[in-house]
Amino acid sequence: ISQSGNSAFIIAATLSTNSVGGTELLDLGTNQVSGFTATNTTSGNIRLINFGTLNTGTISNTAPTGFVAINNSGNTTVTGNIDSIDQIVMLILGSTSTLTVNGDVTSSASDVTYNADHMTLVGDSTGNTVNFAPTTVLTTTTDLGGADAPGVLGLSDAELNTAHANLLRVYGNSILNVSSAINVLN
Repeated sequence: ISQSGNSAFIIAATLSTNSVGGTELLDLGTNQVSGFTATNTTSGNIRLINFGTLNTGTISNTAPTGFVAINNSGNTTVTGNIDSIDQIVMLILGSTSTLTVNGDVTSSASDVTYNADHMTLVGDSTGNTVNFAPTTVLTTTTDLGGADAPGVLGLSDAELNTAHANLLRVYGNSILNVSSAINVLN
């Protein structure tokens, strides 16, 4: 399933895809999908470029060389589980958007990366490496143990403990605050 360019955009309350060679929905900024679920097997990736509020249901890519990438310029809520067998799972959002992860996000053999200026992390994130970074890295301070606020990506102790990885990376601008004690258990 593929889409490219700027003329074949999708506007839908719910979009569900099932593919064997990948789902590439890459219209540059004009897709407006409110709910997205996808499965893919055999080969290829699951990628969506979207504009607006997005809720993701179950997204599963069992292709041996495929990954999952969601690029959304609005608030995004992960309600179902997202998994990729062998490659990267990424959720990248536009500036000032909030990422809420309620479902589990798993990359069996690679990384899980979240880029958002504000995050609420409840579901588990599992990968070789789990990365947290603000989208507007030059103007957003990352605060370990702090709360989200304008210009601040706060990552609480409980949110950091949703990460299960060999390596946990937290990115920010030149200022990284630690507001309270952090005890990362995983």
